[in-house]
Amino acid sequence: MKMILRFILFVMSVALLSGCWDTKDIQDIQYISAMGIDYQNGQYVIYVQVTSFAGVAKQEGLEPKPTPVWVAEGRGKTMIEAMNDIYKKSNQYIYWAHVKLIIFS
Repeated sequence: MKMILRFILFVMSVALLSGCWDTKDIQDIQYISAMGIDYQNGQYVIYVQVTSFAGVAKQEGLEPKPTPVWVAEGRGKTMIEAMNDIYKKSNQYIYWAHVKLIIFS
């Protein structure tokens, strides 16, 4: 009986300790805030405005520095290929949930 109780406690403790193994820190994520979609010469061209909080996450002072913003461009025969081209150019995880502006031309 003691052995079974110890085994159950061991399994429960292992299950509770495995919590946040896939958590991504803010400095490891690039946030897309604006997106422009264009069609030129038979290809889709997607421009995205990327905000990275890598400098803010490592800061300890009270005055925040401005976050760096850059524009990425992806090209492809379909919109998915153009978005995948942006993924190839990025070196960090891209988060699309903060898109506030989409421009079609």
